[in-house]
Amino acid sequence: GIPDRNLSKYDPNYLSRIVNDRKKFCKICNIVKKGDEIEHCEDCDVCVEEYDHHCPWTGKCIGKRNKPFFVCFVGSIMVMIIYMMVASIVCWHILEMKEGGNSKGRTSRVGSRSRHKQILSSTG
Repeated sequence: GIPDRNLSKYDPNYLSRIVNDRKKFCKICNIVKKGDEIEHCEDCDVCVEEYDHHCPWTGKCIGKRNKPFFVCFVGSIMVMIIYMMVASIVCWHILEMKEGGNSKGRTSRVGSRSRHKQILSSTG
């Protein structure tokens, strides 16, 4: 079967015989780390291979196995932000064209206010 994670209970001197380097053993998980790039995440309480950081938005540790997915996640958010900015600029430009293109003059503001009053009075 699969041995228990707590290997020290089988042999009391096991931990002292493995290595003298404390980086090789995680006292919290009670496991021997099989590489130098494994770190313990205090937020998730697990050891992660090639640990990068703990992401508060996904609630996961970012490491070797999920880093490509995290990069896609961040990239898709950047694409969405750029899309929303472009769409906002285009919509603003279309509205300005419908109002006559005079956004700095007082007449377009007054005209849009009276139009809003007409819309509100007709719905209420």
